[in-house]
Amino acid sequence: MARSRLIRFLLVVSLLLTMFAALAGHAVAAQSVTGTLDLTTQFPVLRGKSGDSYEFTVSLTWNGSETRNFDLITTLPPQWTAKLTRAYPASEIASIRMEAYRDYPEQFELTLAPVSWSQPEPGEYVATLEARSGDLKKTIELTAAVTAVYSFVMTTESGNLNMEATAGDDNSTALVLVNTGTARIENITFSSSKQEDWEVIFTPDRVAALDPGVTQGVEVIVRPLAGKTIAGDYMITLRAESKDYSPDPLVIRVTVLTPAFWGWISILIVIAIIAGLSVFFWRLGRR
Repeated sequence: MARSRLIRFLLVVSLLLTMFAALAGHAVAAQSVTGTLDLTTQFPVLRGKSGDSYEFTVSLTWNGSETRNFDLITTLPPQWTAKLTRAYPASEIASIRMEAYRDYPEQFELTLAPVSWSQPEPGEYVATLEARSGDLKKTIELTAAVTAVYSFVMTTESGNLNMEATAGDDNSTALVLVNTGTARIENITFSSSKQEDWEVIFTPDRVAALDPGVTQGVEVIVRPLAGKTIAGDYMITLRAESKDYSPDPLVIRVTVLTPAFWGWISILIVIAIIAGLSVFFWRLGRR
């Protein structure tokens, strides 16, 4: 009889211990998943020109019941780079340690930039940042919105900013336009500032469109006014303009030479004067 009671007592104790262990295990398991992980940014989309870098401020919040190390993993578009840094102490990071029951976020900077040799086409380039610790993870998307770059340069074909000209003649110099941006530039027109009564003619007088990387040649005819332009140095200004972009104007020094015809006339006049003086003195000598 006593033995039977002892067996029942041991069975009850064993059952109670089993139930207590199950409840404790459930409590531990519940405690291990307690807490929230969050990854946020105030400005998930940043806009800039092609070639710019984009700096996102990101906040990581963890208020879990245990201290954890979170790996920070970025996934990038082709030919883009990323750098994660903390403001203090200033350093580049790849993971971060978050204390348990932390009630304030950890902030860091994620800088997205195209590789140095790349100039991205206009569009949206999406990168993802993931914070991961074991089974815990959180992902955020960050977008670099690249806008078009309108830019072109105008220079002389020779690189020189001076030319010689003869009054009354068509004096030519060659210009070159190069689209250095990422977008087509349309309707480029030309103008000039010059001496009164001079003519400056552009051929062609308008460029309908100039695509990125394309070079366009333009001939400029400079015609100083004959008979009123004396020999010397003059300045003219050449401009190329479009609604999207206008480069710096070119200031060209024009050295006007005496026409050959007038040179010969001057020589003949000098000869005539010398001959006349010779005859005059010869006649005086005979007297």
